[in-house]
Amino acid sequence: KDLYLSGGVYLGGTGAANKLDDYEEGTFTPEVADASSGGNTATGTFTGSYTKIGRLVIAEISLININTSGMTGTNDLYIRNMPFTNSSTSQGIVSFNFVTNSGAVTAYMTNSTSAFRLGEQLNNAARDMITVDQISSGTSDILVTLIYLD
Repeated sequence: KDLYLSGGVYLGGTGAANKLDDYEEGTFTPEVADASSGGNTATGTFTGSYTKIGRLVIAEISLININTSGMTGTNDLYIRNMPFTNSSTSQGIVSFNFVTNSGAVTAYMTNSTSAFRLGEQLNNAARDMITVDQISSGTSDILVTLIYLD
């Protein structure tokens, strides 16, 4: 039998911090760009879906056949238009085809943004962000699972 609680439910106590009253599922269209705002954008088949439970956002992003024509090659690659603004720095899991890289790649989303970049985790070195020219235009595919707080 289904149970519907329109006012929320308390988990582990009765204080406001224990009340779960926000659950949402939806879709969004990610945008691939060469700047955190403005700049040039890529074309391709870009889809996103999310589940939001309280402040926790779980997003699945699919970027297929990324065409970077007209973008600035030396700029960092940004994935924008996430469904909620991040309230803390987060990292996510990345899988890809036809992206030139030198180390393990993770999705890296900084505080107070609704965009993320792809960071290469190099051995004994600072994180290095994937740039537009590391994408094989028209053939690169990137799949990301990103968990963050709104």
